[in-house]
Amino acid sequence: LGQIGEVARHGVLDQHLGAVFDGLCRLYADVEPSVKDGAQFLDRLVRDIATETKDFKFSDFIPMLTTRIRVLNPSVLQLVLGWISLLDSVPQVDMIVYLPQYLEGLFNIVRNDNRDIRRNAELLLDELLKEITSAANERPPDRAQRAIADAAEMVARCCRAGEWRSEDEIVRLQALHWLLEFVKLQVQLDGIAGPDDLDPAPSPPCPPRLGHGRAASYDAAMPCAGGTDTGGG
Repeated sequence: LGQIGEVARHGVLDQHLGAVFDGLCRLYADVEPSVKDGAQFLDRLVRDIATETKDFKFSDFIPMLTTRIRVLNPSVLQLVLGWISLLDSVPQVDMIVYLPQYLEGLFNIVRNDNRDIRRNAELLLDELLKEITSAANERPPDRAQRAIADAAEMVARCCRAGEWRSEDEIVRLQALHWLLEFVKLQVQLDGIAGPDDLDPAPSPPCPPRLGHGRAASYDAAMPCAGGTDTGGG
């Protein structure tokens, strides 16, 4: 593994990233403890290389996570969640831009039977929503508007999907929380909030795609709110 790492540090990782990550996922799925230990060592090594390499192609790596986030193996899911969290902490990677590629997969993990996996997914969703909320305070708030436009319909599907099981209820509540936050952010971005929250100059018209996200936020929140029972009465 050490020799693999040395080779990878010399640029081979970029050329064979798909094979390396595929092999890493296979090692994580192995039931042999010694294999899992080796997989964790290799994972740490690849993470170090990815974060230290200035020209690492993160945009090529995200689709690999998107594919693997749909597997059922809990060890592989932990691996994927760890990588999404890592990339979200890397300054040169804006994970909000890639939301459409992995967000629905994150919501699906929230219904996982494994408590640790479910909790990690919930924490990651909370952190991403905080980043979108923070982006709404940027001027201009383009990142937040695009994130809402890209994610609103997807989150709405998560809010309506599944059967009426307790696991699905958790997903619906999480998705409804996102939609309601989207609505509040759109109120702020539309200049309806309060005079203290507004810029002196009026905001420019919202591009069609962003306006579509606004409508999706409003429309999706209502039926979800009406069909979600928190068990309080």
